[in-house]
Amino acid sequence: MPEELPPFSPEAERATLGSMLIESWACKVARLNLNANDFYSEKNRNIFTAAVTLSNNRAPVDFISVAEELKSMGVFGDSGGTQYLKELGDSVGTTKHVEHYSKIVRQKSLERQVAKQFEVARLDKTPENVTLLGRLISESGGAGERTIFDFRKDLAGSIDGIIEGRTPGIPTGFKKIDECVGGFEEGTVWTIGARTGGCKTATMTRMALNVADFFRRENYDESVLYITTEMTQSAMIERVLPVASGVPLWKIKKGNLTKQEHGQINDACSKHLSKLPLKLYDHPSPNIDNIRDAITKSGSRIVFLDYLQRCQYPKADNRAYEIQKFMVALTSFAQDAGVMICQGCQLDRGLDKQGGRPPVLADLRDSGAIEHESHVVILLNRKENKDEVVDEKAPVLIEGAVAKARNGKPGKFMMELNGELIKIAEEGESTKPLIPEMGEPGEDPDDEDWMEEVPYP
Repeated sequence: MPEELPPFSPEAERATLGSMLIESWACKVARLNLNANDFYSEKNRNIFTAAVTLSNNRAPVDFISVAEELKSMGVFGDSGGTQYLKELGDSVGTTKHVEHYSKIVRQKSLERQVAKQFEVARLDKTPENVTLLGRLISESGGAGERTIFDFRKDLAGSIDGIIEGRTPGIPTGFKKIDECVGGFEEGTVWTIGARTGGCKTATMTRMALNVADFFRRENYDESVLYITTEMTQSAMIERVLPVASGVPLWKIKKGNLTKQEHGQINDACSKHLSKLPLKLYDHPSPNIDNIRDAITKSGSRIVFLDYLQRCQYPKADNRAYEIQKFMVALTSFAQDAGVMICQGCQLDRGLDKQGGRPPVLADLRDSGAIEHESHVVILLNRKENKDEVVDEKAPVLIEGAVAKARNGKPGKFMMELNGELIKIAEEGESTKPLIPEMGEPGEDPDDEDWMEEVPYP
């Protein structure tokens, strides 16, 4: 009697790969649902790996490029050669069903994993093995589809998870903000709104550094992605150096540094910045596909998008509807991919004519969908110094407000900007050096630490 094969669908595997070879967007969809190990066939695993490698390197994904990548991997013959690649393309009637095909592949993969883990748990009933088996069974039952929550059946387990703190937020590094919203949570979109020169970029840059250092010191296998639309990668690095080294930006730009200042910059780069899980991606006008692709390629968990009004929107009848379509797509992607996105946003220019009043949610520029689709909205207001004598070295005060917190509470806070270092911090903290106070990975922060009051999960 022939040996029974484990669950798999050769038709779905071929249709998924064929779609990826025909349409670039289909490749991106498949990458969200699958990894190479979800394919039962080794040659299919090789082809998927080749296609994803090309996509990660921003190279075209088609029959010729995948064939060449397979050759460079040394598995072209083992993967069926030219004939099999052609058969993959011929097996697809339409690429629009690629998500359905990829979910079938994922479902069969989960069924194989359940069978394997069942045997492991049968022989070794440790809590870890039993828990993993339960998780795989649960995921296999839904295969990533939305489920209906029943209070009578599901509430107790959900409450246990909340009370035991299984899904803590990632701290922003700003005490007052974290007190209001509890940090970044999976699948959420944040918006930081300010007028031009209102410190939204400085705030997002500091948050990105804070989160990246949190990942580093806590030994998290996670990274932060910063998408910049106004600056090149080199310009972003130039902006970070003063914050990290304590050397004023104007001195770095001038290039006339003392030996001590050179040492400060070298130490900041070699001992600290180079160890941060922080990635940069520059694009002058990214659309939603560019953003999705950059996030998928980087594998980052938290993404900063600077800023919304520089993005390219889907076509619609007017700008408000264009932004609405963009925001819905961004929020849906964050929820589906389980990432956290924090975007900068311009405020309406009319604020300049209204005596410097604090901004409100209605001041978010161009569309109410920005506020509606955001889980958290933070508004910043730069306070102008009206004194006759102005101390150019004095910090600039920034009024901040958590104007919306879907899973938290509104609140107000004060920050200040050290203009020489382009460094924003909580009030009274902007002149403190950043890098010398960073701890080593795994260390608990001491009383002088730059994130001393952040409630680490």
